[in-house]
Amino acid sequence: GDVWVQAPPHVVDNERMARAAEDDPKKKKSVKKKPPERGYVHWSEDTFDKLVNGEPEPLTSSFDVNHQMVMSLLDRPGDGCKAVRRLMVDNHEPRRKRKLLLHRNEISKLIGKTKEGGFTLVPLSLYFKDGYAKVEIALARGRKAYDKRQAIAERDAKREAERATGRRAKGYLD
Repeated sequence: GDVWVQAPPHVVDNERMARAAEDDPKKKKSVKKKPPERGYVHWSEDTFDKLVNGEPEPLTSSFDVNHQMVMSLLDRPGDGCKAVRRLMVDNHEPRRKRKLLLHRNEISKLIGKTKEGGFTLVPLSLYFKDGYAKVEIALARGRKAYDKRQAIAERDAKREAERATGRRAKGYLD
């Protein structure tokens, strides 16, 4: 088949300006060539030949499982364990390099608890060790309705006290 290639816009514009100024020598000197767009990569027949005849570069994987990825997999509808296993087993990464974050039964327990009412996974700390980000997580139960009301009341009382002390410090009297 045939391959059709269109020149980049700056080349087309430069050719058009050169043809317009071809007859007049004064215009020919004053024609300013348009530069290529930022990030433009020039391709020529030489570039193509280098790609075809050159040595192939080895592919290196940068696959890394992080806390956010595991949490989003566990949060999906369906079996989160299967999703994590599929991610860890069915990828192109060689087996010797992969590291499982949790055992299957640990993942199953976490999924089971988060599916129950009132439980959630909470990140406690995040730290970096040997180039890896490690997250310490805890399984926590949410507050009951009366606990929430009490916490909201305490928060409102604290906010009012801070406002009152702020007004007194500025010289406003109630």
